[in-house]
Amino acid sequence: MERLDNLVSIARRIDEASAEIIDPTCEAIEIAALCQKLAEEFTEALASKSVSVSVNAESPVFVSAKEDLLETVLENLLENASSFSPNGSSIKINITAENGFGVVTIRDSGPGIDQADIERVFDRYFTKRDSNKGDQPDKHFGVGLWIVRRNVEAFGGTVMAANRKNGGLKITLSLPLS
Repeated sequence: MERLDNLVSIARRIDEASAEIIDPTCEAIEIAALCQKLAEEFTEALASKSVSVSVNAESPVFVSAKEDLLETVLENLLENASSFSPNGSSIKINITAENGFGVVTIRDSGPGIDQADIERVFDRYFTKRDSNKGDQPDKHFGVGLWIVRRNVEAFGGTVMAANRKNGGLKITLSLPLS
């Protein structure tokens, strides 16, 4: 029964994500403030794992986005990073303005992704969670990062994933400046 509830929940998330991007009326969003708010919420939620989330922004960066869709993007990325981060590690968010874009980079200390799968990580229903490691496969259907890509592209931005040199994953969002 729980699996069915989770499937219904994920179908609802897909429908909501699709409906929301039909009219992504954009506004100026100060991305560092939004990231800081979410970082505090996630740090509090991750206290039992001693995982911290920090935000570094050299100056206020205003991007053109719809706030609730952008918040969904950031929540999905932080949820993904936190689920793979080992106890006592940190998730780092860096924000800059470059070439007409607000660039948000989220780095975790998890295992990263097999290089052969790096391009597929944002595909709908793609997941490599290992049920043998207690990842609760019934709760992850491979749509969180797909929603991230859909929302970011609806704003005219891009999202990329790359493995970090010393382990972990780096996700980079580029969103048009407002």
